[in-house]
Formats: sequence, C-alpha cells, structure tokens
Amino acid sequence: MKVSKEQWLELGLRLLIKKGPSEIKIDRLCQAAKISKGSFYHHFKNRDEYVNSLLAFWREQNTQSIIAETEKVQSYDQKSQVLDSLTIGIETGTEKAIRNWAQYEAAVKRVVKKVDNERIGYLEKIISAVVGPNGNANLIAKTAYAHYVGAQQLNEVISQQEWQDMNQMLREMLLANPGK
Repeated sequence: MKVSKEQWLELGLRLLIKKGPSEIKIDRLCQAAKISKGSFYHHFKNRDEYVNSLLAFWREQNTQSIIAETEKVQSYDQKSQVLDSLTIGIETGTEKAIRNWAQYEAAVKRVVKKVDNERIGYLEKIISAVVGPNGNANLIAKTAYAHYVGAQQLNEVISQQEWQDMNQMLREMLLANPGK
C-alpha cells in the first residue's frame, strides 16, 4: 500500500490531536500507518523535515487558504463574513494540539509565532481599511485574534452560535470608536 505525502501529514495531525506530540516520531507514525519506514523516507529525509512539512501543511490549511478565500471578496463586511464562516468551521483540535506542542518544541513555537503574526497582520490589513491609519488597527486585530484563540480553547463551553454572536458583538464594540 502506498501512502502519499499528504496522507502522512494528515496522519500526523490526527495522531497529534489524539495522542499528542510524543506520537510525532518516525517509528510511531509508521506503526500507526501500518507501513514500513521506507514509505516514510520516500517522502521525508528525517523527522525534522517531516515536522517542517507538517507545520507547513497546517499553515496552508488553517491560514493561507483562508486568507486566499477571504481575498476573493472586496468589502470589509464581505471579508468579515467569509473569515468568520471559515474560521468558525475549523476543527479546533489541530489548533489546540499545535499550540500545546509549541510549549515543548522550539521549532514548532517559531512556526506558531509566525502564523500568529501572519494572521494578526491580515486582520490588521482588513481592519485598517475601515478604521484608517490612526484607528488602532493593530490593537483591534490583536484583540479580535485573542478572542479567536480563546474561543478555540473554550470550544466545549462556547457553541458555534455563541461564537458567532460574540464575534458580531466584538466587531461592533471594536469598530465603534477605533481611534480611542
């Protein structure tokens, strides 16, 4: 049985969610896939390359593709709606697992920081179009992003409808007087 590179990466994310970062080892991945190490080494030189690929895969799925989809619409209201619908629909286990992993592995921590900055930068870009250059777009973006990360951590307490309602309320509060 052949296992594609994408299947190896999907397996890694599933194992990370279910069992934690200790499963992101070549032996454990091969055991979970029920396949030889040769298949693994066909796609990856070593664990470091696998980890880098896994984090790039996560970044593409949970950041870059969302930004690309959001950029297809023009107005702030449309972007906001698309962004909300895409991010609320994300399976939060991956985000939680990667943030947890970042506590123990420096390479993961660097990527999480890069992704956080990329996401905040994108939010700042679309918010600044509404609030202008003196409207605290960076602070508003960081507040909105902190809400997003926090809601993910509390997803067993906060329903999707509550999350949507909170997003709307936060958006209204933050954009009411952005320069103050």
